[in-house]
Amino acid sequence: MSSTRQRSLLGVLPALPVALVAAFPAAALEPYQTVRSMQLVQDRIADGDHAAMPMQTRVLALADQSMREADPALFEDPRNFEALLIYGMSGGNPVTLDVVTARLKLTDQQKHALGAISQYLRGNMGGAAASLRSLETDKMPLGSRTFLSLIKGSLLAKEQPNQALQLFNFVRLEAPGTLIEEAALRRSLPAAVALKDAPIFLHLASQYARRFLRSPYATQFADELVNGIVTLYGTIDLGQVEQVVSEMTPAHRKVVYLRLARTSAIEGLRELSDFAARKAAEYGGEPGVASNARAQLYANLTSVASENAEGVLETLRKIDREQLNTADRQLLDAAMSVASVVIKPTANHDDATATKAPSARGAAASEQPASPEPPAIAPEPAQHEPVTDKSTAVAPVDTEHALRPPDPESGGDNEPLTVVIEAKQKLGEIDKLLADDK
Repeated sequence: MSSTRQRSLLGVLPALPVALVAAFPAAALEPYQTVRSMQLVQDRIADGDHAAMPMQTRVLALADQSMREADPALFEDPRNFEALLIYGMSGGNPVTLDVVTARLKLTDQQKHALGAISQYLRGNMGGAAASLRSLETDKMPLGSRTFLSLIKGSLLAKEQPNQALQLFNFVRLEAPGTLIEEAALRRSLPAAVALKDAPIFLHLASQYARRFLRSPYATQFADELVNGIVTLYGTIDLGQVEQVVSEMTPAHRKVVYLRLARTSAIEGLRELSDFAARKAAEYGGEPGVASNARAQLYANLTSVASENAEGVLETLRKIDREQLNTADRQLLDAAMSVASVVIKPTANHDDATATKAPSARGAAASEQPASPEPPAIAPEPAQHEPVTDKSTAVAPVDTEHALRPPDPESGGDNEPLTVVIEAKQKLGEIDKLLADDK
């Protein structure tokens, strides 16, 4: 049963048709009528109707006007006050909240709720958390408690992931099939990762893949899915990962596996990168998906500084650049650069050893083993944290494990070692600039 029908059964006046709302002047509608119509649009978006997104902006603007022009006495009706809260939590203007709030007599609970929403909209997460700390969001009126619980869970996700997951579960039970449930399910993934609970993570990912893959926010889900698999690697069942991904369309499977291949390659997880690249290649022949060029590129990233660098370089040279986007061409060039400097120092060192003249210390001194010098640039211990926040396309390069340079004691000079490390750092910097896969 849809959330709209549930509201009707609860005795609440159903939302006016969206087209009718757009035709009415805002002053002719009560706040709750425009907000309910906005929720109808949101439910359509959750169901994959991307064309409804511009309408959401239009109805949100009408709701804003309706709030500002409404007589303060209207907000004594619980429906209109709840509409004010929902308007704010749906991306409303915090200034409008301030304007309306200044004209109302509020209870302490209402002040806390409105204060939290206003702070959240302004990006003051600490202030929002403080306002919500004493507020039992699950006991708020039906119209606003799911939104407030979603916000509270989002604010607690980093420090208290277990409590956040409980709040997200409450939201999903209260608002099935809505954009609020979609958001709660998507935000549950990093909370499960923080708890290191791979079974729960995969269960949540499977639910999202089956129910909300058409959402315009599914790209964020793909990010969280890839980050979770990489972070939980070693405890996660790759067979179950395959099962989750198999519930997607071929095009989505290809994209997820390509992202996983690239991220795990940069993380230095060679086995996981090989697994993902191999799975991505299986969908090369599907209509509407990319070629295998990217899969080949990502599959070889973790080997560019290995003892097989020469063979890797030859493979990279055979990749059809025309099948790569601009960002991946940059990544290919950087990978080839790293492989090249790994190969050349060895040859240069052999030549130098064969022609090197005895030292001025004489034969006796030249027979003494030379003390190894420290490398020109010593890699810092990895300061890497698990990927939990998709603020960049992939995590930073782990210079200790991702692209391991040759051992200086194996015959390589310090100068080539420096070049390799610098090339690795360049590769990581380039990858940070890569745009998200489409």
